[in-house]
Amino acid sequence: MSFKNPDDTLSKVFNQTDLKTIEIIIKYYDAFVISQTENQLPIDKAYIAFLDKTTPLVNEAVGVNVFLPDKNERITFYRTLDKGALSEIYDIRDTLTIHFRGEGKARKIYSPYTFSLNFDGKYVTFLKELSLRNDFYKDYYETVQVSGDIGPTNYARILSDYKKIDFSKKEERLVFIINLLRTTETIKRDK
Repeated sequence: MSFKNPDDTLSKVFNQTDLKTIEIIIKYYDAFVISQTENQLPIDKAYIAFLDKTTPLVNEAVGVNVFLPDKNERITFYRTLDKGALSEIYDIRDTLTIHFRGEGKARKIYSPYTFSLNFDGKYVTFLKELSLRNDFYKDYYETVQVSGDIGPTNYARILSDYKKIDFSKKEERLVFIINLLRTTETIKRDK
């Protein structure tokens, strides 16, 4: 008799190199979450405690950066990852083109490891597989399909319905993590 691994969806979609990188990403963010909680809780409880504490700050206009390690620390971390495996999740850029209201010409701003969803990568296939699991992931995937990226609706869904995520499963934590690691700081006109 064999038992299905709860994280089989990951190995169904990603190859071994991808899985090693995904494991590193999950461990990195897990360590951040644990560092933000006061007790040594099981990982699923640590995520809930972290989100219970941090989500209200977003509503107080602090912004989603409270969910992230320091920007420089993240960039240092991204440099350690297999770029091919990371490209199965994100399109990776180092320059942003920004149009400020009232300025006729767009500005190019250096911003290393700026991510958008790689719509042709394996991660979107992974989301499609998860969409068969329940309505939360079905809605999440459909929103990605409509927008072609991880958009504000996905952030809102993750932050308002995080108790629908089974954080004991690596594959479900991955969706949360990938959603947030895509976040960049707000670029202000004076930069």
